[in-house]
Amino acid sequence: MEQPEARQEEVVAMQEDTKPTESTAASEQAAPVELEMATVVAEEDAEAAAALDASGEDGLDVVCAGVPTFVEQKRWEKFLRQKGVDFISTRKITAQRFAKISFATKAAMDDAIAKLDGATVRGSTIRAKVAKRAGGEIELEDKPVEKRQKTAGKAEEPPKDINDIVTPMWRLDYSDQVRKKRNVVLKKLKAVQKEIRKKSAYDLPRWIAQAKTTSQCCSFKLFIQAEESQRDGYRNKNTFTIGRDVAGRPCIGFALGRTEDHQTSVADPSECRNLPKEAKAARNLLQQFIESSPHPPYEKLGHTGFWREAVVRTTRAGEVMLAIQVNGDAVSADELQAVKTSLIEHAKASTNPPISSLYLQSYSGVSNRAPDDQETELLWGQPYIYETLFDLKYTSLYFLFLSYVAIADLRPHPPTHHVLLRFRISPSSFFQVNTSGAEALYKVVGDWVAATKDSVLFDICCGTGTIGLSLASRAKEFPVSNPENDQVVGVDIVPSAIEDAEANAKLNGITNAHFFAGKAEDVLPDLLERYREFPSVAVLDPPRAGAHADVLKAVRKCERLQRLVYVSCNQKVLPVDLAHLCRSESKTMMGTPFRPVQAIAVDMFPHTEHCELVVLLERINSPTFDAAITTPAPIVATSDPVVDASASSSSSSSSSSSSSSTSA
Repeated sequence: MEQPEARQEEVVAMQEDTKPTESTAASEQAAPVELEMATVVAEEDAEAAAALDASGEDGLDVVCAGVPTFVEQKRWEKFLRQKGVDFISTRKITAQRFAKISFATKAAMDDAIAKLDGATVRGSTIRAKVAKRAGGEIELEDKPVEKRQKTAGKAEEPPKDINDIVTPMWRLDYSDQVRKKRNVVLKKLKAVQKEIRKKSAYDLPRWIAQAKTTSQCCSFKLFIQAEESQRDGYRNKNTFTIGRDVAGRPCIGFALGRTEDHQTSVADPSECRNLPKEAKAARNLLQQFIESSPHPPYEKLGHTGFWREAVVRTTRAGEVMLAIQVNGDAVSADELQAVKTSLIEHAKASTNPPISSLYLQSYSGVSNRAPDDQETELLWGQPYIYETLFDLKYTSLYFLFLSYVAIADLRPHPPTHHVLLRFRISPSSFFQVNTSGAEALYKVVGDWVAATKDSVLFDICCGTGTIGLSLASRAKEFPVSNPENDQVVGVDIVPSAIEDAEANAKLNGITNAHFFAGKAEDVLPDLLERYREFPSVAVLDPPRAGAHADVLKAVRKCERLQRLVYVSCNQKVLPVDLAHLCRSESKTMMGTPFRPVQAIAVDMFPHTEHCELVVLLERINSPTFDAAITTPAPIVATSDPVVDASASSSSSSSSSSSSSSTSA
């Protein structure tokens, strides 16, 4: 799935994540300390307090401190009604530890204070006080002077560099970036063996019992580096936040962090190395438009403002899609229509870059991400842009050579010959953010899964079908008279992704692939049963959270599935997932265990801490699971990890590899 790249949209999500956890609930029980913190927040956040200032006469407002951050507006209103509080309006902003309540009469306000002061909500004690106003700011009556002075004397931190957030390794030489990532992968492969030992404490698989406890679970000989020309400007999808910079000016970019007044500051992304020039030009185009707009950027703290975010998608052929999200509730219907008209004129007039598709989405929710079924309106241009894979005009021969080296010392599986494929891309479509890197990744996956005309290929967590469709010509072909039986079977939880997969199959004239929408843990068992008579191979490309345990159980239980290629975008969950697949058989995890055979990393996200890791697994009773593979080869530390791969290649391929290396 779209991945691990330190995705810019995930930077925002990580900064503003307010989901309750056990540690959160526990910390909120430390009432004295937290109440002081809540008081300071209420004192310092002048803009937030002003935003909270709704109805009610002066002197008839109450501020409640100590409300847990994860208590939402509806839950807060329900709590007040349960307490019998007679209020006109109330405002509780998620991620803040205070709420404001307005009353019609002083008697109602006094009654509410008596009921709320000292009450508990979700384990946290509330302090309710009359909100006094000082220069337009709502403040608590008993503001501690020492706290105010301590905050006032605090030195301002120097501004952060957005590159350190979006591309934290950008200051390092590329060889040092690869070395750091390689070491992380090695640690995780060692952790896999430890996890398998832990889950198989009373019945260790033989290969685990014979291995050293400090060794990695399988051979790791190659880290496919990004070609020099592909290390910058590789992201084909970029999600920009529309907010204000540290000076308070409208800005389209990436979240820099929270300011002292608890607003999210946005930084100009023009110097970010992973953005292509087309994305930067599209961002600049919209920046000019918003600077002259009468409507302000959206502010999550007070749920005010209009402009929310912009998604820019680009292709190697130069197509540009611009999708803008706004808070439609902040303007009238006529004003919204005027914005649409102006945007269309602005997009039509643009030559740098020329806009191929212009979309607008109106979304008034508090969370950053709109629901999957939220309507997105095409304002102008074509509904889709199109990207190609394995097009020799763009495909990196360097990447393809390295992926060929990856299988040089494995079984005599012939390399996969990929045909040119074309994929349609909509605003919400999933597509790997590094197109050239995806080609190298799919080349490795295709060679390792080794689908044949006699086998069925399962593409689990298939997204828009890119992996399965790229391998459709390799697996079993069924008679046209039985259309229910397909060569490639894809499963994904997102219905729109399945629609895109079906459309991409039709676009490329692939008639022997079919895709199913639903949770893999629910759909996969029936599909595996349907094709139980045929040899099966599978690709599992789970989301960042890892594969569901029921998915892994279904894969383990299907004995006809002899080979599995696991694609990991988040190596933190890799040990747990592989331990389920490789641990000894038990009542909860039935079926012959798998064994990791080989691992290859693909650096699809230069200048970040992430990479894609591909792991080949085979059943321990597989006929191809020979002794030459069962003992992991030692890792030789070198300055260039590619040397490891060529040095470990079999003698029969060494000469060809050497000549190919020279030409590459």
